[in-house]
Amino acid sequence: MRPAPVPKRLPARKTKQQRARMAKQKAEKHALAEKALRKRLLNSINQAKGLRSDLSKLADARQQARLVRQLARRLKLRKGLAGQRLGRHRIPENEIEVQIGEDLSENLRNIKPEGNLFRDRFVSLQQRALIEPRVPVLPTRRKAKPKEYEKHAWKRFE
Repeated sequence: MRPAPVPKRLPARKTKQQRARMAKQKAEKHALAEKALRKRLLNSINQAKGLRSDLSKLADARQQARLVRQLARRLKLRKGLAGQRLGRHRIPENEIEVQIGEDLSENLRNIKPEGNLFRDRFVSLQQRALIEPRVPVLPTRRKAKPKEYEKHAWKRFE
């Protein structure tokens, strides 16, 4: 069996004096909140100059960092991808071929061109990321099978 439910007790009625006191407290609380809001607003107005200068400093720092990044990107693009690893292989750097003083001729007509135009163009294309870096695939030399000879001790001439 269930116990009988206990009837809820109604709160006692408030007197006019209690209601007036509560209204006065509510008004005071509202006035304090308004005063605090006004104080914060005045403080923010006074701090506006400092905030503006902080904002301008922050904007200048961002602009400076952006310029540094742009300059670094330009230098990197000018250099190309040489020396970086792209995929499985590293992109080769330019190897400038120069003639030594002994190899140089007396006049400009007799100067022999150095280097390989095809290889230079190929490396340039790799550095500009127009083709992927690769290593030359050289054909493998086949090893000849060792010839087998019958040794004299095993020969039977009959």
